[in-house]
Amino acid sequence: MLLSLALARELVETDLSDTALQLLLDSTEQEIDRFAGSLASVTEVAREPYSASFFLTRPVSSVTSVAERALSTDATATTLDPSDYRLRGLRELVRTLNGPNGRSQWGDEVVVVYVPVQNLELRQQVQATLVKLSLEQDAFEDETAGDFKRTTKDDLLLERHRAMQPLRGGIGSLA
Repeated sequence: MLLSLALARELVETDLSDTALQLLLDSTEQEIDRFAGSLASVTEVAREPYSASFFLTRPVSSVTSVAERALSTDATATTLDPSDYRLRGLRELVRTLNGPNGRSQWGDEVVVVYVPVQNLELRQQVQATLVKLSLEQDAFEDETAGDFKRTTKDDLLLERHRAMQPLRGGIGSLA
């Protein structure tokens, strides 16, 4: 859970019932997870044969395990010792010569399990913004007043997308 009902009520002014607000919180949290990935551990499969390093999709807080195998021999995967690789920066995994399975290049297939950087506060800010946008949404798709015309469906989708952009890199910050 990103925002509790109590915290959501502090951040967003609404007359919604607790049940309705909780449904909105649940749906916006799912939207954030679809856009930026879950906060739970991640498993990625990389196929980078003959490369010394490769980049993971999300910033890494800690590596849980790394296993590699050669597809040409249909061999079973070898779980690597942490000294067989190192994390450079927050995303690049580099093969090293140091460990018991040391090599200068990765095998054909590498399975990495890791915990992504936790950006809970940023996610909470984005969720509050998404809830506010949902509450401001008009019931009409088009609205016209004099010379003014807007298409709320397109505007809303664009605003929601903009609200989630700070999550794009996995860490980010709101301006």
